[in-house]
Amino acid sequence: MAVLRVNATRAGELSTACPWADWRLQVARSLERVAAEDPVCILIHGYRFTWRQGQHHFDPHARLFGAGRNFCGQHRPEKGDWAGWLGFSADSERDGLCIAFGWEARSTQSGGQMRTFARIYRDAAMAAEALGELTAYIAERRPDLRIDMLAHSLGARVALGCLYRQPLDQYGRIILMGAAEFVEEAEAALAAPHQAEIYHLLSRANDPFDGMFGFFAPSRLAFCNRSLGIKGLGRVHARWLDLQLDLPALGDWMELRGHGLMRQDRISHWHFYADPGAMSFYRAILRHRPPHAIRNLRAARIPEEIEPRWSRLIGPPTQAANDWPTSGTPLPNRS
Repeated sequence: MAVLRVNATRAGELSTACPWADWRLQVARSLERVAAEDPVCILIHGYRFTWRQGQHHFDPHARLFGAGRNFCGQHRPEKGDWAGWLGFSADSERDGLCIAFGWEARSTQSGGQMRTFARIYRDAAMAAEALGELTAYIAERRPDLRIDMLAHSLGARVALGCLYRQPLDQYGRIILMGAAEFVEEAEAALAAPHQAEIYHLLSRANDPFDGMFGFFAPSRLAFCNRSLGIKGLGRVHARWLDLQLDLPALGDWMELRGHGLMRQDRISHWHFYADPGAMSFYRAILRHRPPHAIRNLRAARIPEEIEPRWSRLIGPPTQAANDWPTSGTPLPNRS
């Protein structure tokens, strides 16, 4: 199948949806059907999700990693079809291979005693180790493939941790949506011996959540305004691109290229993937690679300005929730 489920326990053990079969066998079989030019993308969820059975409402495979094209205009979306919006389907290998990576990021009822956010932040390092084992196996079996990632919130810590714990030449493009991580971890990931390009989407609508991350994360830097959500990396790097998703100039730039944004939330942690225009842009990064290399996006004058923190909360909202398009409204870039 084109969407493969791989899960990691708190101890870092990997498994698939077929627990009686070795995960390596399942991954190897899926890789056999992928052409060298096809994308291989790993999806990584953030805080409060768990893949364990009996937790459907918090199951990332049911809630986030679907292969459809559903659009939800609710403030907090009940369902997100990451795989589908990125161009993967549930039953066709012609689209490439999408690996839905689940890890235990819920404080309770996820295979262990009650955990605080700080403890789950530390658990993400073990998930990064498990992800590194998965990517190393893919690289060993198919050194001709590029391994991309799409991660949201605390899932960005898992992705970045994988880059420097298991650096590989096969890493391609890493898209981070509202990364819940510190600049120091991003610097460590960039310093590792690989050539991955990292696209970091932040937003002023996410400021309250970035503030909570800085307060609850277990870091001596938590109160030093060093989280990525404030102003990104804070410097220009050839393989790192910070983009403010709710920057009006960026919205205009994207609309001219067929990725019209449809949400204008004042406060949101989910618009990074709940907006079809944003997902269309990520899909282009993964599937139309030369024009969307970081150097080429900069040559095309993609806006990299970042507005001051909390500025989104000062001005009036530009679009009311009841003005969002309904399920029958035509969406951009559905081809």
